[in-house]
Amino acid sequence: MLRTELKGIAYGMLSIFNSRNNKEISTSIVVIDLLTAQTIPSTVELGAMAKCFQEMLYLLIAKTSFPASWIAKAAIEIDFKPEFNRQVHFFRSALANPYLCTLTIVDDLGKSYVATVGGNCLPHDPSKESKRGH
Repeated sequence: MLRTELKGIAYGMLSIFNSRNNKEISTSIVVIDLLTAQTIPSTVELGAMAKCFQEMLYLLIAKTSFPASWIAKAAIEIDFKPEFNRQVHFFRSALANPYLCTLTIVDDLGKSYVATVGGNCLPHDPSKESKRGH
């Protein structure tokens, strides 16, 4: 595997992360360390998510025969108070609050592979949310 494939892994993981985790929380920045599964802030929900994405990272690396020892750092950062960015935020941003997700993988040579996506999230409101089958 070429090291440049790490950027593809970063975008793939971030796309999955972004599609499933767009709830607004009370803090402005969340950091998930994918090597240690530690999070800032530290919560049970974020810890479980970190463990899931840590396992995904190692699975993807194993499938590409890329030595895990070549990964020096891997982290997701979610900024719930970013500047609006037309390239990553949806056109309906007036209806919700923009956020920015960045996944950075740094290899053992110090090269960074960065993926960034954005979206919009509404504050949690059970009256507007429903579950399938109900």
